[in-house]
Amino acid sequence: MFYGTIKAGYIGIDYEDFAYFMNHDGEKHSFIGRAEGKDRLKNAIERAIACDEAVKNLNRASLIMITVVRSPEAELPLLMDEMQYVNEFADGLPSDCDVIWGFADDNSLGNEVKVILLAAVKSKGYGVSC
Repeated sequence: MFYGTIKAGYIGIDYEDFAYFMNHDGEKHSFIGRAEGKDRLKNAIERAIACDEAVKNLNRASLIMITVVRSPEAELPLLMDEMQYVNEFADGLPSDCDVIWGFADDNSLGNEVKVILLAAVKSKGYGVSC
């Protein structure tokens, strides 16, 4: 399982975080975005939520789990300045939405960053079809 392989020493999402998310009330939705180059983390998040239906679901979310996936062997490591956008994104979520976030490794990414957003949405209504 992906979340069972997180190494010690990370600000990481582990199996317990994933289990908490899965047991949380609400419909579950997932969004994935990838990007490289300038503003890669910001662009990866924006690509993950690139349709109106995704934004509608996030605006009704009660819990969001954000996993930032990067390669530890990248020529361009993930920088703290880039991580600021995760905070900006979380600030734009509903005030009653809990956020869990962390890192994971994927050596195949090179300098690319992948963002996995999992959302538990308060009530039924919108499905994501982007």
